[in-house]
Amino acid sequence: MGRMKEVPTSNRLRILHQRLNTLAPRFREQVNEEYRWKTRTIYEKMKAQSNANGPRSGQQFTNAQDERFFLIYKELIEEELRFIMAQTNKQ
Repeated sequence: MGRMKEVPTSNRLRILHQRLNTLAPRFREQVNEEYRWKTRTIYEKMKAQSNANGPRSGQQFTNAQDERFFLIYKELIEEELRFIMAQTNKQ
């Protein structure tokens, strides 16, 4: 999984905000890596999926793909929880 660039600071609000801002790019990076997609591909697939009821009837993801997307997200969130716990234990 991609690691975010740490900015040295003791401002916890800033640290948490920076980490939250990296979740979406890290998720995209992980999905792209897992499925060997290009960045453009993930956006095309998200757009097609969101327009499934409209004129651009989109592709449907398999159950396995849907489950994997949630697992990737869960892994990122768990990584963030470990980070928060480590920061809390430093107090």
